[in-house]
Amino acid sequence: MSGEWTLSYQQARAKGITPWELRAGTWDHPYRGYVRAPGADPDNPDVRISDAIAIMTPTDVLTGWAAARGHGVKYLDGYDRRFEPVPVTVISTPGGQHRHQDGLRPTRRTVHEHEISRIDDVKVVTLTRAAYDLALDAPNLCEALVAVEMCVSTVIDQGRMTIANIKRLMGQHAKTRGIVQARRAVSLASPRSASPWETRTRFVAAVRGGLDSLGV
Repeated sequence: MSGEWTLSYQQARAKGITPWELRAGTWDHPYRGYVRAPGADPDNPDVRISDAIAIMTPTDVLTGWAAARGHGVKYLDGYDRRFEPVPVTVISTPGGQHRHQDGLRPTRRTVHEHEISRIDDVKVVTLTRAAYDLALDAPNLCEALVAVEMCVSTVIDQGRMTIANIKRLMGQHAKTRGIVQARRAVSLASPRSASPWETRTRFVAAVRGGLDSLGV
């Protein structure tokens, strides 16, 4: 995981790229003062992560779907159920000064030191914390459940953690916006879901049947 497609203007100049080349139209400009290499697809999830990494400060931490993807979760690819791109979420700890802009969702949530790891040279949250943040930020309970189940699935060949891990972490963040939804999602979660659409189908069937448990 790295910001291989996206550079600050100064980094690009240090690599020998001339101002004329940067203004020629082949380089994209995802954020002010930053450039993206020619040919990089701005809809590619890894390119969008690269854009976010480029503007992270040393105190920022990558979370959400981007962190889960870095930890090897297969189906959290930065798109919602309508196949629209989801912004990359960055926790701005003291010193971060990001604002909401295209493709970036900054948050100032508390993050504990034991919830932080590194992938290559990038500061990211642990997979457990990524699942927790995804459940908090999901637009509804169904999508919160999708996020949790994709991170704990034992039937997908990928990186994973456990439902118990998330429960322990939630106990350390009692007063957080979205915690009720996150707790409900974890209480309904199964480690046996093989895809987001399997989870969504099971959820809809349970809701229509008036069930309190989704089963497996």
